[in-house]
Parts: sequence; structure tokens; C-alpha cells
Amino acid sequence: MSQAAVSVVIPTLNSARTLGSCLTSITESSSKYEYEIIVVDAGSVDETLEIARPYVDRILYGEPGRINRNIGIEIAKGDIICFTDMIDDRDYEAFVWIKENIGEEYNKAILDPWKATAFTAITGKKVYSRIQRYPKDTDKKATEFLREGCKDTEFLRESDITIVYSLVDCNNPDLIELRPHIYVVKNLE
Repeated sequence: MSQAAVSVVIPTLNSARTLGSCLTSITESSSKYEYEIIVVDAGSVDETLEIARPYVDRILYGEPGRINRNIGIEIAKGDIICFTDMIDDRDYEAFVWIKENIGEEYNKAILDPWKATAFTAITGKKVYSRIQRYPKDTDKKATEFLREGCKDTEFLRESDITIVYSLVDCNNPDLIELRPHIYVVKNLE
């Protein structure tokens, strides 16, 4: 490809379960634009890279816990750069569990803003913040809240947040852990 009009950057980490359908969706879409697909992997130990190889123009290697999309941006050839964020098996299973087990009274979640689009698509529930193009102030607040152990109950109540999905342990007596990484706010009234 000489010059792509669009570069699609996909950060991955153990994304085998969902990557194939994502890549198929991109490659089978009817687009009048030329595009390239760049996967930036953070050390997958599943079949992520094997699934990616037939579809992508480049595979790059990042680090776990880093914003690896920036590596893709640096080598992207497109005039427009798009991102598709992947979730791993743990996230997917948790989101499906939330959909199937948490009632409608719990309708707004806070989680890693990069995973929020997938969360909403799977659960049908609202999210506090979702990164679409670039991080906003709410995304930074969400990340800070989760990193600090989910301690600020007032923030949850003021924001009408009723579900917390966090890979960092939540140390808040006003949260009930229903399953690893999945919490709901006590006493909604």
C-alpha cells in the first residue's frame, strides 16, 4: 500500500476471542477509502497474533499497561487515524455476566474508559466516560478514581454511577463485590 487514506490502529492483549470478528468486520466493510490495519500487541499469550496476521498490514509490539496506540500512531501512513480497542476474555466474560445478572436499577457504570464502548455494546448499560477520539477530563477522573481504589462514594452518587468494573481492588465499604472485579453501590436510594 503506497499511501493509506485511513489507518486503523488496534491495541491488543490476549484478544483472541474478539479480534477475529473485529478484523472481519473491518475488512468486509464497504469503504471507498484505502486503509491499513496496524495491531499493537502488549504481549499476548493466546492466539491473538496468529489471528491478526492474515488481516493486518503491520504488527508492532508494545508493553503491558502502556498506551500502546501511540506506537501505532507513529508509523501510521493514513491521513485519518482510527482506533478500535479490544477487550480480553476476562473483560468479555465479566460484561456478559453483568448483562445477564445485574438488574435495570443498576444502569450506569464506571470502568476503564478505553473499554467503555465494548461494555455498552455488550451490556446495554450506560457508562460514566468513554474515550472516543482523545482522553477528556471525565476519562482522567474515571482512571484516577479506579487507580485510587474506588474510595470516593460521593463521586459515585453525584455521577449516578451504580456499577464499578475495576481490575484494581476497590476498597470502599459502600460497594458490594458481586464477583471478582464487579461491584455495585449499596443502598441506591
